[in-house]
This record gives sequence, structure tokens and C-alpha cells, in this order.
Amino acid sequence: MKKNERILSIFLACILCVGVLSACGSGSADTSVTEPDVTRPDDTTAEDVPDPLLLVDDGKTDYVIVRGENAYITEVTASTELQSYLKLITGVEIPIVTDSTAPAEKEIVVGKTNRETEGAFDREELGDDGLVIRTDGKKLFLVGGEKRGTLHAVYEFLESYLGCRFYTKDLEKVPEMRTVSVSVEEEDKQIPVYTFRATSSRESLGADSCAKRKLNGIFNLAKEYGSDQMWIESIHSYTTLIPPEAYYKEHPEYFSKTLTEEDISNETDFLVGQPCLTNPEVLEIVINNTRELLSKYKDDPRYTVMPIAQNDNPDYCKCDNCTALYNAEESYAAATLQFVNSVATALGDEFPHITFVTLAYQYSRNVPKTIRPAENVAIILCTIEECFSHPRGTHEESVNSSGAYINNTFKKDFEDWAAITDNLYIWDYTLDYSHTNCPYPNFDVLLANEKFFADKNIIGVFEENIVATLSSFNQLRSYLISKLLWDPYMTEEEYQALIDDFLEFVYGKGWTYIREYIDLIHKESDKNCFGTFASVFEIYDFEEVDEVHKVFECPEELTFEMIQNYETTDWTPYWNFFKDLEAPEAVTKGYELFDKAYEAAETDSQRAAVERALVQVLYLDSEYRLKRIDTGNNSFGWIIDNFFRKNSNGLSAAERTALKKSITELAREQMLDEFEEFNKGLFELYEKYGLTRKTEEPDLRESPFNW
Repeated sequence: MKKNERILSIFLACILCVGVLSACGSGSADTSVTEPDVTRPDDTTAEDVPDPLLLVDDGKTDYVIVRGENAYITEVTASTELQSYLKLITGVEIPIVTDSTAPAEKEIVVGKTNRETEGAFDREELGDDGLVIRTDGKKLFLVGGEKRGTLHAVYEFLESYLGCRFYTKDLEKVPEMRTVSVSVEEEDKQIPVYTFRATSSRESLGADSCAKRKLNGIFNLAKEYGSDQMWIESIHSYTTLIPPEAYYKEHPEYFSKTLTEEDISNETDFLVGQPCLTNPEVLEIVINNTRELLSKYKDDPRYTVMPIAQNDNPDYCKCDNCTALYNAEESYAAATLQFVNSVATALGDEFPHITFVTLAYQYSRNVPKTIRPAENVAIILCTIEECFSHPRGTHEESVNSSGAYINNTFKKDFEDWAAITDNLYIWDYTLDYSHTNCPYPNFDVLLANEKFFADKNIIGVFEENIVATLSSFNQLRSYLISKLLWDPYMTEEEYQALIDDFLEFVYGKGWTYIREYIDLIHKESDKNCFGTFASVFEIYDFEEVDEVHKVFECPEELTFEMIQNYETTDWTPYWNFFKDLEAPEAVTKGYELFDKAYEAAETDSQRAAVERALVQVLYLDSEYRLKRIDTGNNSFGWIIDNFFRKNSNGLSAAERTALKKSITELAREQMLDEFEEFNKGLFELYEKYGLTRKTEEPDLRESPFNW
């Protein structure tokens, strides 16, 4: 799968442009000429390279695209996608024929056809997703596992051999050239490490976007893009399988905590606790309700995953029976695993194609002593307690603060689960849920994290992201995640090249300033540990300001006349505490770098990309300003007290106290007025780039976290 394991030779003539394309393929012109990109293994000589295939020669072609007469639906998609992109690249529409036609010398063979000799491609080895790109004489073969592999072969060919890029849901790079000539050494075979690859970013919402990124997971693909492991219920499924509104009133013992009418009517798994997993009546109810759900989908083979998994809260059942089981197994996961095993055993024969999944999440993260998953049960291990600024598995101290029976490190829990089951998934997290539009410096660890997961032979990884967020370089993050899920063993050089390639295309000539900013936020935060619910101050060391300026001296320029005429005085310069403390470089240097990037941008698209990314600098600045206001409250009062100690001017204690109160209140309002004015500009960008769902303007005198 490494790029240096394939030969790539693209001879480009009369290059017209490299354009930003939407799905319909619109572009703009550029008259630059690009040298051919030739990549060869170190031990390959020019003599080893087969003669190139001249697919298109100066706007003309002798080739046809061949697919099977009874091609699988995704192979049909693959052939039409290849035809469409080749037309965008060359202006030539290469005809599509089926393998019922007589063989020709020059063919691009897509998928399973009678053009391949028996045993030419090991589809069992390729599985659903693996691909092969190979030449044979004048023929080019783009084949793979029937379900999705051939489609992946086409997109891989477009990317690695023709220079296309599928950066975001809306942003693609498609080169334009009149001549296309390619060489492939023997074959380019790629089989993904994970059979399940998914992320929840906006870029993965569309079936075509998923397929182009070689993702196959949780956001369900249409049939023409290979379907996927479709889930019959959402992951936190107990609320559906034993709904409190149906059972709580008569059987409160079925549930782990007392529920109010408001809890029940809310129907949210954050509020309703957990079911009692050792109650046999609860088990019977869940088995029956699960059977009813599965029966609705039994005729659709795409639906293969049924979650039997805890609600998204820490309120596990503490009844005597559950507690006894926890104590015996030294794990709260004991009840979880015993319960899902019972459901899976009861329904396994009836629904043999179903995998029942459950979570090792928060309190249920560590492995029980003796209970093991049934064969048709899969475990999804979650990383939510982990440090997200350092690679997974590097923390020897425990970071699991969610009340696990044994407070293991994540590395220990991961190794323990991997040792007892071959059906293990990872549910990982990649953004700060507390501050989604803040710069989140985790690009330095994404590659190491995927290698850490891949080394344990797990089934797949779901990288949770925030669907709507376009700030915090989240489109870049999503792009990198999709590449890493396909190839977690890429080199550091390949990984960094992906970052640079993305930035250069999206931001234009000023991309190096954006890259410098990404490097800066990592340098600013590299000594800190922070998670997926981190405060801005944990990431960028704002907390240390609470230890600054223990002495609040009275400014020399402060006069009694200013005190007397306080209503006409601008008090904002005296809101001390932060007086001598500079904003972090992630703010000050950030403005400088983004100004340079914006100035260097040449297109409206590039300027918009810079402006949207600037939101994270403004967000960080806004949080810094609010911190200054909030922590300056007491210090400002002390400044006034210090003044009166030196300049009482005959005022009584009561008069001084009243003046201090009035001045402090006015000064705070002045600071908030200044803060609100700053936030107006930030909120305008929020609205411009769809970063808020509010229909009315929010309170701009509060943190942008609340917008």
C-alpha cells in the first residue's frame, strides 16, 4: 500500500488547469505546465518499467471501458465514475461496453469480467474492500472485492495515477490533460487493515464522499456505493429496547435510578439511567423487543449489526445482584457482557447474520475476570477518557476517571480486550466537544494512534468527529482520518505530505502560513494533556494566569478627579490582572499568519478558506478576553482599595465602599461592551460559514461556547 511500491508515470501534454471541482465538475483555467510525476522503488531500474499504456493521446482514444454483463451494482458505479472523471480530465468520453462484446486489444477492465483468466485475482484475499491495479499487455485492470473493492480501485487509480484528490465533500482536484499515459509495475494490490472504517464528520455524510475516501462505516452507504454494515439501532440502545415510558411506572426496579416524569418524557439516554442487567424480566423484555426489531430487517442483508449497549450516562445499576456480580468479576462490564451474551445466544440461531455489539465505555471499560464475549458478540472499546495530545498508550498513569471497578490505563484495557476476542472495534474521538471552533492541536498524534490500534488486529475504527464543524481545520482532520483508516502504516513523511498537499490546494500560495500556524498550536500545547472535553485554558495554559499579579498596585496615573467623575472615565485599561500578560502566541502570532495567508490568496475560494479558518483564532481570543474580564473582577476592586489607602480625601468608609462598588460595576460593563463589540465580528463569521444553528443573535457578552 505504500506509494513507493507502485510505478507511477503520467505524461501530461497541453496541461490546461487544476481546478476546484464540485460534484458536477466545474473548473477554472491555469496555463502552467507540470513535469511528469515518476515514482519508483529504489531497486527498480528503467528497464523494469513496462511500456506505458497510452489511454488518451492528444484528445483521442482507442480504449473502451469493459464491465461484466451481469456486473455487481458497485462495479457499474465504478465504470461510470471512471468514465465521468476521465472525461473531466481529458475531455474524452471513453465508451463503456460489457464483456459480452468481443475482446479488444486496448481495454480498461473494471471489476469481474471474462477478460481475466481463472485465478488471476484472489477475491477471497481481497475481501469486500481490497483492490488490484494491474496491466496485461495493452489492458488495464481495475478490480477488487465485489462489494466495494472495484470502486476503490477506480478511485485509487484516479488519485494515485491521474492526480485527482477528494479533499472534502465539496472540494476536489481534477487535473486537465489531453494525453494520459500510465505504467504499473506488475500489480498494485491494497488490502485495508480494518474491515470497518468510519468517521462522523460532515465530509462523510454523502455516499459518494464516503466511497471516494474508502470509508464503509456507520453513515450508511447507498447500494450503488457498496452499502455497509448497516446498524439496526443507534449505539446507546437500551432506551429503545426497554423504554422507561413503557415500564418504569409499574416496574421501577427495572431501572438503575429514580426517574421523574420529566426524565421519562424527555426520552433521552442521558437522563434515564441504565436497566438492571441481572433482572431476568428485563432480559426477557429486551430479547423480545430485539427480536421484533430484527424481524423488520431480516430480508435486507445489508443490516448486520444490532447494538445491545448502555445508555450514554454513568448511572449503572447498584442493586444487590448487580453489585455482587461486579465484585465477583472485578468489573462493571461483567453485567454488560453477561447480558449481551444472553441476548445473542437467544437470538443467534434465528438471526445468524447478525453481530450483536456492546460498549466497553466509561465504567464498563475493563475486562471481567471470567466472562467472555459470545462468538456473535463484538466489543466496541471507547477512548473517551484518554489524553488526546499524546499518542495512545503512552500514558502509564491512569487517565480513566469514570469510575471503572479497576482503574486501568487505556493501554491495559485495550490489550486485555484484544487478548480475549477477535471481534474488537475502537471508538475514538478526534475533536474538543467543549470548544468545537477552537484550534485543536492533535494532528501530531493521529498517525501514531492509528498504528497503535492497527497493531492489535482489531476489526475496525470509528473516529468520532463533530458533523457540522468546519472550523478548527476539521476538513483537513477528516481527510487525514480517512487516509489513515485505509493505511495506518503510512510513513511519517507520507503523512506530512498529505497535510501539505491539502493545505496548498485549499489555501493557495499562502498555505505555508497556515502550516506554520498548525505547527505553532502544537508547540504552544505540547506539554499539556487534554481530552475531548477540554477547556481552552487546559490546552493553551490560560489557567496559569490565576497565579499572576498577586500584588495589585495602584496605577500612578489614577487620580481623585477620575474617581469623582468615574462615569466619564474609561476604566478598561485598569481592569488589571492581565495588564502585563500577553495573549498566547496562538492568538497574537495567529493574526499575523492569517493576515499573510489572506494577502497571498488568489481566489475567492482560497480567501474564504482562510477566513473560515481564522474563526478559531478569533474564538481563542474571545475566550482569552472573557477570562480577563472574569478574573479581573476582584483585582479591579483591590486597585481602587489601594488608591483609597493612599488618597482617602476625607471620604467616609461608607462613601469609599459605595464608590468602589459603582466604579467596579461600571468598569465591568465597559469591559463587556468592548467584549461584545469584538464578538460581533466573530459571530458574523459564524453566520457566514454556518457555524451556528441559532436563528436569533445570541448573547454576545458571553462565551462563544454558548452560541
